[in-house]
Amino acid sequence: MEANSPTEGVKNAYQRVVQQTLEDMNTVLVESGLFISQLAEQDRRWQKGRKNGHTLNWRSLLKFYDSTALKTASFVFVFRWIAAPLTRAGFCLCHYHRVDNIIELIALESFTDRAAKHPLNGKMLEYCLRTLYFYGVNLRTQGLISTSLPDILISNVLNNRLLKLYTSQASFTVIPGTMNCITDFIALREYIRHL
Repeated sequence: MEANSPTEGVKNAYQRVVQQTLEDMNTVLVESGLFISQLAEQDRRWQKGRKNGHTLNWRSLLKFYDSTALKTASFVFVFRWIAAPLTRAGFCLCHYHRVDNIIELIALESFTDRAAKHPLNGKMLEYCLRTLYFYGVNLRTQGLISTSLPDILISNVLNNRLLKLYTSQASFTVIPGTMNCITDFIALREYIRHL
């Protein structure tokens, strides 16, 4: 039997991180009526069929982060409602930058009708941050982080209203001259502890 190359070993470790993160977060979500899963091919087809139904250009985002250089450390997850498991309630795309030891939240978007009584309404950012917390812990558990736990970066925020919302959570601070905000893992852990 042939041994895995270091590249295969790293890919397998990332897959274990993603799987454990999904399991951890689904334990949290169980009472909300939601669950998350990794983005699947049918989710991509669904997204492509909604030509103007999204605020973000998911087709370009997913294409860029599917490139071979970025794919291994990228994590795209879908929020679903247990009452309608084939319905996508939201997408979140993040990427772990190993050299900088940063988890970047690249994009998040809720697809729920704001007027509806949907369990994701008003909770999208909170649930994404909780998921990133588990992702960081699991990266460390799998030995993919050799130093301190990672900082969390929200990049390319769409507007000042969202930037204000993000910086009101988990001690995020704006990186001067950008539409990015960052926090450290300890601040994220404290934010989650007080939810």
